[in-house]
Amino acid sequence: MTPRPNLAWVFLGLTLAATWTVHVLDAGVWSDEGPAVEIHHSILDGTADYPHQYRILVPHLCNVLERAGVPLEHAYLLQRFTFWYFSVLLLHGFLAVWTSEELAFGGAALFAGLLPFSCLGQGFQETDPLNLLLFVSAYALLLARRDAWLFVVVAVGVLNRETILLVPLLAAVVRLDESRTADYWRLVLGLVVVGAVLFLGVHLAYGHREAFTNLVTPSENLPVNLGRFGSLRMLVLYGALWWYALTGLGQQPAFLRRSAWLIPVFVVVHLGWGLVGETRYFLPLAPTVLSLALRRLFPESAREVPN
Repeated sequence: MTPRPNLAWVFLGLTLAATWTVHVLDAGVWSDEGPAVEIHHSILDGTADYPHQYRILVPHLCNVLERAGVPLEHAYLLQRFTFWYFSVLLLHGFLAVWTSEELAFGGAALFAGLLPFSCLGQGFQETDPLNLLLFVSAYALLLARRDAWLFVVVAVGVLNRETILLVPLLAAVVRLDESRTADYWRLVLGLVVVGAVLFLGVHLAYGHREAFTNLVTPSENLPVNLGRFGSLRMLVLYGALWWYALTGLGQQPAFLRRSAWLIPVFVVVHLGWGLVGETRYFLPLAPTVLSLALRRLFPESAREVPN
């Protein structure tokens, strides 16, 4: 569902405010002593460490903008603002399928307000806005059954961030009732193959890189995640909405109920290979968490949709 023009303007203002806030939060990252410019140029030169060297799309996009006359820091802000804005628009449309438009607006506006919180302590992680847009797009495309575009989402996403490799799992679970059909397996296995080929291709092209931190394996990450107070930021991101999303699943539409399988997968993956206090990891779950929670909180506004 396309939002009314006046709502689109509201979302524009909210996203601009979120981006401006991040600009202030990231001042140290872009200072003369900060890592951002150095990491950007090392990716372009092919000399960056793991995982930065394999996340090439946004740095090359920002390089094009810089060559066109946009200062590098502003180029990164522009891509963040653009991808966040279209993510919020798409999220509103997705939510409006499951709830009233008024409630969908509230959910999307709430999400826009959470965006700056997701940037606390993140360092140079400029791939997340595009990753968010691609995940929300995947939800919308699966719901609309425009499956061919999912291959584009995965292909583009792998050049940006490896988390997009969970989209085949999303497709597999939300279409689980079709698992006896050839179309189901063509879609799921096709997405896996596209993702794997491009993932391996990028890694082979640049070769092995040493990680910039030792926090890259479960043996290192699990003790840190489980003993770090900052890990609680994961719970704070959606707050009580986590609870409302994960209770009463039996009464929810099949698409949303099955998509909730991504929640424990995201938690396990990032417990082992990330720092869960970096709440940006969980933004792509917004279509699941917000749709389920809003329907539970406001059942009178829930739309009747086929299972």
